[in-house]
Amino acid sequence: MQRALCLIFALLAAPSARAEGPPPVVVEYGYDNGSLPPPYREEFRAEIRADGTAVLTACRGYDPEGCVQREARVRRSKLRAIRRVAERSGLAQRPAALNPEPPIGGGLRWGKLVWSKQEVTLPALPAKADAARVKAVLDAIHAALPKAALAEVNAAADRLAEGE
Repeated sequence: MQRALCLIFALLAAPSARAEGPPPVVVEYGYDNGSLPPPYREEFRAEIRADGTAVLTACRGYDPEGCVQREARVRRSKLRAIRRVAERSGLAQRPAALNPEPPIGGGLRWGKLVWSKQEVTLPALPAKADAARVKAVLDAIHAALPKAALAEVNAAADRLAEGE
């Protein structure tokens, strides 16, 4: 009985691997080239965590099996730049409205930021009055992505689509 109690207390005192987990995602970003037949469809997504680690995903076609992922690291200075642009945009205080007359066809970009318990949605089709503010933040996110990792994940998706 005493051994069982000691074991239980030892387990309770041990740090939990589940409690720690990865840092939270602070940036989500994506773009696609529109609704095209599967051989021509391209999509890219990125998730950036608070510590700068990122998962880049490039897809060809609509099937998840046409996707590849690569890990990358975003510099803290680039994360700060995204945050500065987002704060200047005022999107947290005045969220972007959706375009009431969205265009048909064409590629899209979208994203989301989460900082200090505040969430900023960057819609793919913002209202014209909000388009420049959304674009500025999306441009800052894209500029923060490591160019070599971005090129590599897209090249890997192309190779997968070509059957290599």
